[in-house]
Amino acid sequence: MRSTKAELQLSLSDAHWMPDLVRSKLVERNARLVAQDRIIVKSQVHRTQEENRKACVKKLQMLVDEANLAAHGIESTSERKRMKIRKAKERSRRRNRNKMQTEKTCISMNSSEKEDKNGTD
Repeated sequence: MRSTKAELQLSLSDAHWMPDLVRSKLVERNARLVAQDRIIVKSQVHRTQEENRKACVKKLQMLVDEANLAAHGIESTSERKRMKIRKAKERSRRRNRNKMQTEKTCISMNSSEKEDKNGTD
């Protein structure tokens, strides 16, 4: 099977179209993505490489937009923040679902124990 992973690299030294302040904010806010004067964005969440490439471009655009806003002192409710909130809600739902399943199991075990006691009398 062929890998569908995609990687996008942006050379910061060659990005003359980007103002210096925006470039520095981009590096400052995304230090974990910077290697050898390049921003590296990866994606492997989609089933096709083309969709992963599009996801990389979208991520990079989001990072540049956020850096641009930060350079001008504007905070945004970014897609990244919305994704964190969504993931937290999903975790909470899973926890609640697991808790309910555990309670159902305990209830069914208690009822079967009662049936066993009633049956042995």
